[in-house]
Amino acid sequence: MGHQLTTVLAAARRLVQRVVPPADEVSPSWPPGDLREALGSAHLERWRADEPVRSAQVVASLADDPQGLTVLRRALAADVGPDDASELLATWRDRPRPTRAAVLDPVRSMGTAARQGDATTCGSAVLTLLAAVGDPWLALWLADGTSCAGRRPTELSGATGHQLASLADGPPERRFVAVQQVVRRRTSARGLLVAPWPPSLGTPPWGAAAQARHPGVRYGSVVLDDTRTEELTGALDRVALAVDRGVPVPLYVGGDSAQGWSRAVPRHVVLAVGTTGDGLVLWEPASGRRFSVPRGDLLAPTGPRAALGGWTHLAWAVLPTLRPAR
Repeated sequence: MGHQLTTVLAAARRLVQRVVPPADEVSPSWPPGDLREALGSAHLERWRADEPVRSAQVVASLADDPQGLTVLRRALAADVGPDDASELLATWRDRPRPTRAAVLDPVRSMGTAARQGDATTCGSAVLTLLAAVGDPWLALWLADGTSCAGRRPTELSGATGHQLASLADGPPERRFVAVQQVVRRRTSARGLLVAPWPPSLGTPPWGAAAQARHPGVRYGSVVLDDTRTEELTGALDRVALAVDRGVPVPLYVGGDSAQGWSRAVPRHVVLAVGTTGDGLVLWEPASGRRFSVPRGDLLAPTGPRAALGGWTHLAWAVLPTLRPAR
Protein backbone atom coordinates (compact mmCIF):
# COMPACT_ATOMS: atom_id res chain seq x y z
CA MET A 1 0.00 0.00 0.00
CA GLY A 2 1.21 3.53 -0.80
CA HIS A 3 1.13 6.69 1.27
CA GLN A 4 -1.09 9.76 1.52
CA LEU A 5 0.03 13.36 1.58
CA THR A 6 -2.43 13.98 4.39
CA THR A 7 -0.40 11.54 6.49
CA VAL A 8 2.50 13.99 6.21
CA LEU A 9 0.23 16.91 7.11
CA ALA A 10 -1.15 15.02 10.08
CA ALA A 11 2.36 14.29 11.32
CA ALA A 12 3.18 18.00 11.12
CA ARG A 13 0.03 18.81 13.05
CA ARG A 14 1.01 16.42 15.82
CA LEU A 15 4.11 18.49 16.39
CA VAL A 16 1.98 21.40 17.56
CA GLN A 17 -1.15 19.79 18.96
CA ARG A 18 -2.29 16.49 20.36
CA VAL A 19 -4.37 13.90 18.53
CA VAL A 20 -8.00 14.53 17.62
CA PRO A 21 -9.83 14.61 20.97
CA PRO A 22 -12.58 12.07 21.49
CA ALA A 23 -16.18 13.15 21.13
CA ASP A 24 -16.93 13.54 24.82
CA GLU A 25 -14.01 15.92 25.27
CA VAL A 26 -14.97 18.16 22.39
CA SER A 27 -18.72 18.48 22.94
CA PRO A 28 -19.58 17.07 26.38
CA SER A 29 -22.95 18.84 26.46
CA TRP A 30 -24.54 17.65 23.22
CA PRO A 31 -28.24 17.24 24.05
CA PRO A 32 -29.82 13.84 23.52
CA GLY A 33 -31.82 13.22 20.38
CA ASP A 34 -31.99 15.37 17.26
CA LEU A 35 -30.25 18.71 17.77
CA ARG A 36 -32.78 20.54 15.59
CA GLU A 37 -35.60 19.21 17.75
CA ALA A 38 -33.82 20.21 20.97
CA LEU A 39 -33.12 23.73 19.75
CA GLY A 40 -36.61 24.09 18.32
CA SER A 41 -38.20 22.93 21.57
CA ALA A 42 -36.23 25.53 23.50
CA HIS A 43 -37.36 28.28 21.11
CA LEU A 44 -40.94 27.02 21.33
CA GLU A 45 -40.88 27.27 25.12
CA ARG A 46 -39.67 30.87 24.87
CA TRP A 47 -42.46 31.63 22.41
CA ARG A 48 -44.98 30.11 24.78
CA ALA A 49 -43.71 32.36 27.56
CA ASP A 50 -43.82 35.46 25.34
CA GLU A 51 -47.10 34.80 23.52
CA PRO A 52 -49.00 32.10 25.41
CA VAL A 53 -52.33 32.50 23.59
CA ARG A 54 -51.03 32.62 20.03
CA SER A 55 -48.47 29.87 20.51
CA ALA A 56 -51.05 27.65 22.18
CA GLN A 57 -53.35 28.05 19.18
CA VAL A 58 -50.63 27.04 16.75
CA VAL A 59 -49.55 24.05 18.83
CA ALA A 60 -53.18 22.96 19.33
CA SER A 61 -53.69 22.99 15.56
CA LEU A 62 -50.87 20.42 15.34
CA ALA A 63 -52.31 18.01 17.92
CA ASP A 64 -52.97 15.40 15.22
CA ASP A 65 -50.04 16.41 13.02
CA PRO A 66 -46.73 15.31 14.57
CA GLN A 67 -44.87 15.96 11.32
CA GLY A 68 -46.16 19.52 11.28
CA LEU A 69 -44.94 20.02 14.85
CA THR A 70 -41.53 18.71 13.76
CA VAL A 71 -41.43 21.25 10.92
CA LEU A 72 -42.38 24.04 13.32
CA ARG A 73 -39.61 23.07 15.73
CA ARG A 74 -37.04 22.85 12.95
CA ALA A 75 -38.09 26.23 11.64
CA LEU A 76 -37.70 27.75 15.11
CA ALA A 77 -34.33 25.99 15.46
CA ALA A 78 -33.07 28.16 12.58
CA ASP A 79 -33.28 31.06 15.06
CA VAL A 80 -36.09 32.91 13.31
CA GLY A 81 -39.14 34.55 14.81
CA PRO A 82 -42.53 32.89 15.26
CA ASP A 83 -43.96 34.76 12.24
CA ASP A 84 -41.43 33.28 9.82
CA ALA A 85 -41.73 29.83 11.40
CA SER A 86 -45.52 29.94 11.18
CA GLU A 87 -45.37 31.03 7.53
CA LEU A 88 -43.11 28.11 6.69
CA LEU A 89 -45.41 25.70 8.53
CA ALA A 90 -48.49 26.97 6.68
CA THR A 91 -46.72 26.78 3.32
CA TRP A 92 -45.40 23.28 4.05
CA ARG A 93 -48.85 21.99 5.07
CA ASP A 94 -50.25 23.24 1.75
CA ARG A 95 -47.70 21.38 -0.38
CA PRO A 96 -48.08 17.88 -1.94
CA ARG A 97 -46.97 14.87 0.06
CA PRO A 98 -43.65 14.37 -1.82
CA THR A 99 -42.65 17.96 -1.05
CA ARG A 100 -43.56 17.60 2.61
CA ALA A 101 -41.50 14.40 2.79
CA ALA A 102 -38.54 16.12 1.14
CA VAL A 103 -38.53 18.89 3.74
CA LEU A 104 -38.63 16.38 6.57
CA ASP A 105 -35.87 14.16 5.14
CA PRO A 106 -33.91 15.77 2.27
CA VAL A 107 -31.30 13.01 2.16
CA ARG A 108 -33.76 10.18 1.72
CA SER A 109 -36.23 12.03 -0.51
CA MET A 110 -33.86 14.14 -2.64
CA GLY A 111 -30.56 12.25 -2.51
CA THR A 112 -30.69 11.35 -6.19
CA ALA A 113 -31.68 14.85 -7.31
CA ALA A 114 -28.87 16.30 -5.19
CA ARG A 115 -26.10 14.62 -7.20
CA GLN A 116 -23.11 16.74 -8.15
CA GLY A 117 -23.56 18.69 -11.35
CA ASP A 118 -20.04 18.16 -12.68
CA ALA A 119 -16.72 16.57 -11.80
CA THR A 120 -15.64 19.46 -9.55
CA THR A 121 -18.77 19.99 -7.44
CA CYS A 122 -18.78 16.97 -5.13
CA GLY A 123 -17.97 19.25 -2.19
CA SER A 124 -20.58 21.80 -3.25
CA ALA A 125 -23.19 19.05 -3.58
CA VAL A 126 -22.37 17.82 -0.09
CA LEU A 127 -22.61 21.32 1.39
CA THR A 128 -25.90 21.97 -0.40
CA LEU A 129 -27.51 18.82 0.95
CA LEU A 130 -26.05 19.51 4.41
CA ALA A 131 -27.62 22.98 4.40
CA ALA A 132 -30.97 21.55 3.27
CA VAL A 133 -31.00 19.12 6.22
CA GLY A 134 -30.76 22.02 8.66
CA ASP A 135 -32.76 24.64 6.76
CA PRO A 136 -36.38 23.73 5.91
CA TRP A 137 -36.73 26.88 3.76
CA LEU A 138 -33.92 25.72 1.50
CA ALA A 139 -35.26 22.15 1.45
CA LEU A 140 -38.70 23.43 0.45
CA TRP A 141 -37.29 25.49 -2.43
CA LEU A 142 -35.08 22.66 -3.63
CA ALA A 143 -38.00 20.23 -3.53
CA ASP A 144 -40.46 22.15 -5.71
CA GLY A 145 -39.34 25.78 -6.10
CA THR A 146 -41.63 27.16 -3.39
CA SER A 147 -40.33 30.25 -1.58
CA CYS A 148 -41.55 31.90 1.59
CA ALA A 149 -41.73 35.70 1.68
CA GLY A 150 -40.44 35.95 5.23
CA ARG A 151 -37.06 34.28 4.80
CA ARG A 152 -34.70 33.50 1.93
CA PRO A 153 -31.93 30.91 2.50
CA THR A 154 -28.43 32.38 2.39
CA GLU A 155 -27.57 30.35 -0.72
CA LEU A 156 -30.35 32.22 -2.57
CA SER A 157 -29.64 35.66 -1.15
CA GLY A 158 -27.97 36.94 -4.32
CA ALA A 159 -30.58 35.63 -6.75
CA THR A 160 -33.06 37.94 -8.44
CA GLY A 161 -36.76 37.26 -8.46
CA HIS A 162 -36.54 36.45 -12.16
CA GLN A 163 -33.79 33.90 -11.55
CA LEU A 164 -35.77 32.18 -8.80
CA ALA A 165 -38.90 32.16 -10.96
CA SER A 166 -37.00 30.62 -13.88
CA LEU A 167 -35.88 27.76 -11.66
CA ALA A 168 -39.15 27.27 -9.81
CA ASP A 169 -40.89 25.29 -12.56
CA GLY A 170 -37.97 23.00 -13.38
CA PRO A 171 -37.02 19.68 -11.76
CA PRO A 172 -35.18 19.63 -8.41
CA GLU A 173 -31.94 18.71 -10.20
CA ARG A 174 -31.79 22.17 -11.80
CA ARG A 175 -32.19 23.91 -8.46
CA PHE A 176 -29.55 21.72 -6.81
CA VAL A 177 -27.07 22.48 -9.60
CA ALA A 178 -27.77 26.21 -9.31
CA VAL A 179 -27.11 26.18 -5.57
CA GLN A 180 -23.98 24.06 -6.04
CA GLN A 181 -22.56 26.77 -8.30
CA VAL A 182 -23.25 29.42 -5.66
CA VAL A 183 -21.63 27.29 -2.97
CA ARG A 184 -18.57 26.56 -5.12
CA ARG A 185 -17.99 30.28 -5.71
CA ARG A 186 -18.24 30.99 -2.00
CA THR A 187 -15.96 28.19 -0.85
CA SER A 188 -13.36 29.12 -3.45
CA ALA A 189 -13.46 32.91 -3.05
CA ARG A 190 -10.63 33.04 -0.49
CA GLY A 191 -9.39 29.48 -0.73
CA LEU A 192 -5.78 30.67 -1.04
CA LEU A 193 -6.04 33.34 1.70
CA VAL A 194 -6.12 36.39 -0.56
CA ALA A 195 -6.67 34.61 -3.88
CA PRO A 196 -9.45 32.37 -5.17
CA TRP A 197 -9.08 28.60 -5.04
CA PRO A 198 -8.83 27.14 -8.58
CA PRO A 199 -12.32 25.81 -9.48
CA SER A 200 -10.76 22.78 -11.19
CA LEU A 201 -9.54 21.58 -7.78
CA GLY A 202 -13.01 21.43 -6.28
CA THR A 203 -13.70 22.55 -2.72
CA PRO A 204 -10.86 23.10 -0.20
CA PRO A 205 -11.65 21.60 3.24
CA TRP A 206 -11.16 24.94 5.01
CA GLY A 207 -13.52 26.58 2.52
CA ALA A 208 -16.08 23.85 3.19
CA ALA A 209 -15.77 24.43 6.95
CA ALA A 210 -16.33 28.15 6.50
CA GLN A 211 -19.51 27.63 4.44
CA ALA A 212 -20.99 24.52 6.10
CA ARG A 213 -24.06 25.41 8.09
CA HIS A 214 -26.47 23.63 10.39
CA PRO A 215 -28.41 25.01 13.38
CA GLY A 216 -26.51 25.04 16.65
CA VAL A 217 -23.05 24.09 15.36
CA ARG A 218 -19.97 25.50 13.70
CA TYR A 219 -17.61 23.46 11.55
CA GLY A 220 -13.84 23.12 11.45
CA SER A 221 -11.58 21.06 9.18
CA VAL A 222 -9.31 18.34 10.59
CA VAL A 223 -6.67 16.37 8.70
CA LEU A 224 -7.09 12.60 9.07
CA ASP A 225 -4.41 9.91 9.03
CA ASP A 226 -5.68 6.35 8.75
CA THR A 227 -2.23 5.02 9.64
CA ARG A 228 -2.92 6.28 13.20
CA THR A 229 -5.80 4.19 14.52
CA GLU A 230 -6.20 6.17 17.74
CA GLU A 231 -6.57 9.46 15.92
CA LEU A 232 -8.95 8.13 13.31
CA THR A 233 -11.04 6.39 15.99
CA GLY A 234 -11.39 9.69 17.84
CA ALA A 235 -12.47 11.45 14.65
CA LEU A 236 -14.99 8.73 13.80
CA ASP A 237 -16.38 8.95 17.35
CA ARG A 238 -17.03 12.63 16.74
CA VAL A 239 -18.62 11.94 13.38
CA ALA A 240 -20.90 9.29 14.88
CA LEU A 241 -21.94 11.58 17.76
CA ALA A 242 -22.85 14.36 15.36
CA VAL A 243 -24.85 12.28 12.91
CA ASP A 244 -26.68 10.57 15.77
CA ARG A 245 -27.85 14.08 16.70
CA GLY A 246 -29.02 14.75 13.15
CA VAL A 247 -25.97 16.81 12.14
CA PRO A 248 -24.36 15.60 8.87
CA VAL A 249 -20.56 15.62 8.50
CA PRO A 250 -18.58 16.14 5.26
CA LEU A 251 -15.67 13.72 4.80
CA TYR A 252 -12.88 14.04 2.24
CA VAL A 253 -11.50 10.87 0.69
CA GLY A 254 -8.68 9.99 -1.69
CA GLY A 255 -6.21 7.38 -2.81
CA ASP A 256 -2.52 6.82 -2.07
CA SER A 257 0.84 6.96 -3.77
CA ALA A 258 0.56 3.39 -5.03
CA GLN A 259 -1.55 4.86 -7.86
CA GLY A 260 0.60 8.00 -8.15
CA TRP A 261 1.05 11.03 -5.92
CA SER A 262 -1.67 12.92 -7.77
CA ARG A 263 -4.12 10.45 -6.22
CA ALA A 264 -2.64 10.67 -2.73
CA VAL A 265 -4.50 13.87 -1.91
CA PRO A 266 -8.16 14.51 -0.98
CA ARG A 267 -10.03 13.92 -4.24
CA HIS A 268 -13.70 13.53 -3.37
CA VAL A 269 -16.21 14.49 -0.67
CA VAL A 270 -18.98 12.38 0.84
CA LEU A 271 -21.50 13.16 3.58
CA ALA A 272 -21.97 11.13 6.75
CA VAL A 273 -25.71 11.17 7.42
CA GLY A 274 -26.33 8.35 9.89
CA THR A 275 -24.93 5.44 11.85
CA THR A 276 -25.35 1.70 11.68
CA GLY A 277 -24.64 -0.77 14.45
CA ASP A 278 -20.89 -0.59 13.82
CA GLY A 279 -20.37 2.05 11.16
CA LEU A 280 -21.63 5.04 9.21
CA VAL A 281 -24.20 5.76 6.54
CA LEU A 282 -22.59 7.86 3.80
CA TRP A 283 -24.25 9.80 1.02
CA GLU A 284 -22.07 9.73 -2.09
CA PRO A 285 -22.71 12.72 -4.42
CA ALA A 286 -21.61 11.20 -7.75
CA SER A 287 -24.27 8.48 -7.55
CA GLY A 288 -26.69 10.17 -5.16
CA ARG A 289 -26.87 6.92 -3.18
CA ARG A 290 -26.56 6.11 0.51
CA PHE A 291 -24.18 3.37 1.63
CA SER A 292 -23.62 1.64 4.96
CA VAL A 293 -19.91 1.27 5.71
CA PRO A 294 -18.55 -0.72 8.70
CA ARG A 295 -16.17 1.25 10.88
CA GLY A 296 -13.49 -1.38 10.41
CA ASP A 297 -13.45 -0.71 6.67
CA LEU A 298 -12.76 2.96 7.36
CA LEU A 299 -10.09 2.27 9.97
CA ALA A 300 -8.28 -0.30 7.83
CA PRO A 301 -9.15 0.29 4.14
CA THR A 302 -8.51 -2.58 1.76
CA GLY A 303 -9.37 -1.02 -1.57
CA PRO A 304 -11.70 1.32 -3.47
CA ARG A 305 -15.27 1.54 -2.23
CA ALA A 306 -18.39 2.75 -4.00
CA ALA A 307 -19.38 4.54 -0.79
CA LEU A 308 -16.26 6.69 -1.18
CA GLY A 309 -16.83 7.38 -4.85
CA GLY A 310 -14.32 4.71 -5.84
CA TRP A 311 -11.60 6.01 -3.51
CA THR A 312 -9.90 4.25 -0.62
CA HIS A 313 -8.90 6.42 2.32
CA LEU A 314 -10.46 8.99 4.63
CA ALA A 315 -8.25 12.07 4.34
CA TRP A 316 -9.97 15.07 5.95
CA ALA A 317 -13.08 15.73 8.03
CA VAL A 318 -15.22 18.85 8.42
CA LEU A 319 -16.29 18.30 12.02
CA PRO A 320 -19.03 20.17 13.91
CA THR A 321 -18.87 21.45 17.46
CA LEU A 322 -21.70 22.98 19.42
CA ARG A 323 -22.05 26.74 19.34
CA PRO A 324 -22.09 28.29 22.81
CA ALA A 325 -25.60 28.77 24.16
CA ARG A 326 -26.77 32.37 23.97
